[in-house]
Order: sequence, then structure tokens, then C-alpha cells
Amino acid sequence: SANTAASAALIEGQFAAQNATGVYISEFGATTTELPYDWVEIFNSTNQTVDISGWGLSDDPSHPRKWQFPQGTTIGAGEYMGVFCSGLDTYEDNTFHTNFSISATGGESLTLCTPEGEIFCRVPVLQQYTDMSYGRIYGQDGYFYFTDTTPRAANAMDGYRDRAISPEISVAGGLYNSGETLSVELSAPDGGRIYYTLDCSDPDENSILYTGPITISSTTILRAVSVKDGSLTSLPATASYLYDLHHTLQIVSLVTDPDNLFSDEKGIYTMGPNATSTYPYGSLGQGANFWMDWERDAHVEIFALDGSTVISQGCGIKLHGQYSRAEEQKAFKVIARSQYGDNRFRASLFPNRDYTEYQSFLLRASGQDTAQTFMRDSIITSFAADLDEGHVMYQDTALCVVYLNGEYWGCYNMRERVNTISIAQWEGWTSDPENIDLVKANTNVMQGSNETYEELRDWVEANGIDTDEKLAYVAERIDIKNYLDYVILQIYFANTDLLNVKKYRSAEEDGLWRWVLFDTDGGMVYIDQNSVGRMLNPAGAGRDNLTYNKILRALLKNEKVRDYFLTRFGELLVKWSAENVLARIDERYLALKPEMEMHYSKWPNQSTWEEEVQAIREWAMKRQYILFSKGYIQGMDASDPNDDLTDEEMQHYFGEAMAIQQAFQEGVSNGTISTDLPG
Repeated sequence: SANTAASAALIEGQFAAQNATGVYISEFGATTTELPYDWVEIFNSTNQTVDISGWGLSDDPSHPRKWQFPQGTTIGAGEYMGVFCSGLDTYEDNTFHTNFSISATGGESLTLCTPEGEIFCRVPVLQQYTDMSYGRIYGQDGYFYFTDTTPRAANAMDGYRDRAISPEISVAGGLYNSGETLSVELSAPDGGRIYYTLDCSDPDENSILYTGPITISSTTILRAVSVKDGSLTSLPATASYLYDLHHTLQIVSLVTDPDNLFSDEKGIYTMGPNATSTYPYGSLGQGANFWMDWERDAHVEIFALDGSTVISQGCGIKLHGQYSRAEEQKAFKVIARSQYGDNRFRASLFPNRDYTEYQSFLLRASGQDTAQTFMRDSIITSFAADLDEGHVMYQDTALCVVYLNGEYWGCYNMRERVNTISIAQWEGWTSDPENIDLVKANTNVMQGSNETYEELRDWVEANGIDTDEKLAYVAERIDIKNYLDYVILQIYFANTDLLNVKKYRSAEEDGLWRWVLFDTDGGMVYIDQNSVGRMLNPAGAGRDNLTYNKILRALLKNEKVRDYFLTRFGELLVKWSAENVLARIDERYLALKPEMEMHYSKWPNQSTWEEEVQAIREWAMKRQYILFSKGYIQGMDASDPNDDLTDEEMQHYFGEAMAIQQAFQEGVSNGTISTDLPG
């Protein structure tokens, strides 16, 4: 059942004619649950060792030597050699990593060439699927999908030419009422046999064989596949029929095989066999199942309030977050990939965006604020819309209710994700998102490089920014208005988690570093916090002084920057008056209020939601009063009294904001302004 060196040497005439070397690409695959990278298998079908030093391996026939085997590389007679297509471009411990990855969507070719660039092996890349490979079968023309992947070993003799087409469902999933009985018909466009399930499990040939219409009169999840001889089983078609729902928010239905969630072996939502004994039961990549970076296939449908379908398609789901993974209500990443049907969600998903397609989004339970207001982060980041000068990227929010496998799963904040694809979308960049540098915290490189920022950091520490020439040097490397707007918002809303920073740049665009506003659940908590001094602490900003701030401190030593910063701070405090912040809180409160009783009956971790909302309303009412009356703004850099603002400067920069705040406090005192929750 395997290709041997002898039999492979008899490879069919057409292929042998274009490959006199006897060495060829015999199999390749995308990332699997066992292998963390795309991979290619090279086979030497001859009876002698072949020196492949300088041979090229590429995903671009016009650039056949895109990656080359190092000098001294040989492949033995009848030997299978594995190469990771990871983009890492390394060779260590006899392991090859190319400088490219394989397109999961297909549409390209893999090639092998001589050191002179003559291509002698070319393999088409079609749509790739998780835990499957694509390659040759001895004695047969063309290429096949393999469900039994065999990297660095002989290929299976059983393969599939293509994939069956998913069944069509006659009645769309959606919102229905008691008394509505549906007769649902299934059809296979390519004539395959149809099998279906009604328990959310993945259908296969052991499921119910479709023979006629299916009657549905209560909440039901229908999943169906088409099975056709010689073809891979189709991707599942899924429809959620949700009955008698009465929500005031849009509804998201997530459907996946229950084992993908709750089995010890592969369930992403459960403790599993390796959980540690105490909270939070592990950490990223170890311990409980929910700490693993596992992706499972699923189906997502979004239904608008009028019952119309916004999206309905296959997707991947992962858990999202840090310690929130250990909570009962967990957050999801929902990811579009071509292997599930389409690599984009093609719809308008967020109220303040005009985008009509997304690669992924979050279903977020509100992080550390889940058991409190359920709104801190989404409210705070919404104020980034006021940062027009700095153009600070933030995650837009759409409130929703989630049903998981047909079961009510509570309220969620549907959020944009922060990744290089969404960054390019936000900036309107047309260059390749893979060439964007993205850095988390101070130096944690998520993609690309942190080199130019580290060079700037070292230069600023050595030279300062006290002249126009030095300022111009810095302005060629970071978007100063973006950074200062980001800082002002973090100061005002007193975010305690300042280390959770993301910054990005694209050398193919203007090359400037910019900051993203995200994960502000730690804001609007401590009303009395001197967040100005905390941000400008010479030892470092934030908790344990871990957040790097020397570039910020140096910028504010420059008189031009200092004047701009204070002017901008005053302008934003006018926009973020107590009245305006209260209005934003109350708007979110009224949107959530009809849903929260049902939500907390599902997740009864606390029963004081309205008290928690009132607490952030109190914060909003008093925040500017505290900043002004306690001298937090006037004191600026507590380490340098020379940086204190004079009374005249306070009036110049903050006079309007102080007057608005004083009038608000007087209105509260004399009863003309109500401090009660609305509604």
C-alpha cells in the first residue's frame, strides 16, 4: 500500500519526462493539529543519493529559487525529506524552514528547480484542509487529497480527486414562533448521498440517511453532508432554527460538534485531563484544555432583530483572552477560512464601520469586567472615535446574544479583532498585511520586527528630544499625534493595565509606529488615581512600573510637544465632560438592561449589575473634579516640580473644561442634574 523506491522509479511517463532527476514533491499539507507549520515532502525515487545543494523550492514559478537548500544537503536513495513552509527561513538541527508558507486557498504552484533555476517539478496547490494533505498516488495521473497524511513517509494508496458539494437546505435558518411547522428538504447538487444530524454533531455516513422532508416545529440545529464516491465528504451545511426568542439584541448562533467543546480529548471549553488544581488551572499552552490554542470547525449565523440573516457560513472557533478563559462564560474568536467555505465574513458587522468584509471577529464576555458592568472596555474604547487627530485604532462593538449549539449562552460584546489584517483595513493600506510589524507589550513581537522601535528608543535615551531637529527625527519614526492621543485617553480613563499595549508600523507605507487602543477593562475603576503621575513616572508607567515611557517623557520635555499635548488634553476633556461620558454609559445601560436578567440567570456570578453601573456613573461624574481639585494635571511630572503648570497655564489649557465641570457639580448639588440611573 506504499510507494517504494523501486516502484516510484517507474512513475508514469508524463511526469518522468519532465523530471529526469527522479526527485520530486510527493506530498504537501497545511498546518495540522500535529504539525505547527505547512509542510512539503520531497521524495528521491532513484537508487542513489542525490546532492540537492542550491536547489530551489518555491510557491512562485516566476521566482523558482525563492528558497534554496543549503550547501551539503543530500537526499538518500528512496528517502523522504520533510521541509516546513513556515516563513521562518531557518535551518537548525537538520530541520528546514522556508521563507514562504503555502496558500490554504490554493491558486498557486509549488516548484522544485535546479541551482540554475530550471524548474523540473511543478505541483498545483488547490484548496487545503486541516489534517489533510495533497500529493501523488503511484500509477495514477494527477494529484489527490489524503485524509491519512504521511509526512516523511510513503503516501497512502487511497485518495480523493475533489470534494463533494455541500447539500442545499430548502428553508433557511432563522427566528421562528410556536405554531410554525417547517418542512425542510435537502438536495445534493452533485448527486451525492445526504446524511444529516439534529444533535449538532458532525454528520457522516453513520448519521441519518436523508430520504424525504424533515419536519421542524421547535428549536433545532440541522447539519447535513453530501457523500460521493471518489470525493471527500462535503463540508457540512448547517441551519439553526431558533423558536420563541424575545431578545432586544441581534442573535449569534454558533454550532459545532459537542466534542469540539466538551470532550476531554479535544474540547476547547472544558478542563480536560491536564488542568492544574487551582485557578486559573493553567496558562497559555499548558494546563486545562481551555488554555490551549486549539481551533475547531464550526458554523456561525447572525440574525438581525428583524429576523434577517446577516451571515451564515462555516468558520473556525478558538477561545480568546487570558484569565477570562477560566471563567464559566468564555470568549470566542470566530475566524473565516477558505477551508471552511469562505475566507471572509462578507457583511457589515459593526455600527461605526463601513467595511463589508472581515477575516475574523470576537465574541467577548467583557474580560475582568464580566461580573461587574459588562461594558467598561466597549465604552472606553468608543471614545477613541473622538481621537480624530491621532487616528487611534480601536475595536468597534456590536452587542449580541449568543446561542451555542442551540442553547442560550448569554450576552456578548461582538468586537473587531486587532491583527495585521484589521490594521490594514483601518489604515486603508493596500500593501500586504503580512509585512506589517506588530508588537505587544514593550517588546513581544507578534509579527515582523521591533528593530526600528528599539533603535528609536536607544536614540531618544541617548539624545533626548529637546530641539526641533531631534523632534523631526522622532516624527519620521512614530506618529506623535497618535501616541499622544492614545496616552491622553489612557490617563483620563485611568486604565490600570497599561502594559497591554499594541503598536504597529508598515515599512511599505509611511513606516511610522502607531498605537492601538484595546483591553481597557481596567479603566473607570479607581476614581482617585493620579494617572498623570502614574503615566509619567520616571521608573516606568503602570503596574510595577513595567510599561516603557521614556519616549513619552522625552517628548513632553520638548516645548512644542508639551504645548500641543496640553492643548489637546484640554480639548478632549471638554469632549469627555461628565455629562457626555454619562450619556455614553446610559446609552449602553439601556441597551443591555432588557437582557441582563436572563443573562445573570444563566451566569449567576453576581446580582448587583445596576449597582456596578451606578459605580462607573459616579466615576464619570467625579473624575474631572478629582483630576483638577487634587492637582493631578497641574502637577504633571511629580518627579520634576519645574514641570508643574502655573495657574495661568491651567486656565489657558483647561479653563473651558474646568468651567464645564464646575457647572456640572453645581447642577448635581442643587438638584437640577439627576444622578439616578435612567429608565
